[in-house]
Amino acid sequence: MNASDSVRNSLPLVAAALTEQTGIEIEIGGSAASTSGKVVHLPALPLDADETLVGVARGYLDHELAHCIYTLFDVVA
Repeated sequence: MNASDSVRNSLPLVAAALTEQTGIEIEIGGSAASTSGKVVHLPALPLDADETLVGVARGYLDHELAHCIYTLFDVVA
């Protein structure tokens, strides 16, 4: 198993753990990353995604979760 496979395989586990700890839902599909503050939307990854693309997906997850935790959505909206 290479690094790309490890990160790809860990994404559902990381997402599940974060969902359990924070109550934030993770949805995968579409073409863009975004959040409402309660739900994180991540783009779908192709099955043959290379290591760079898998790293980008993990970055999207971290970035959007940080918004959920630290952004004051009532001030932004």
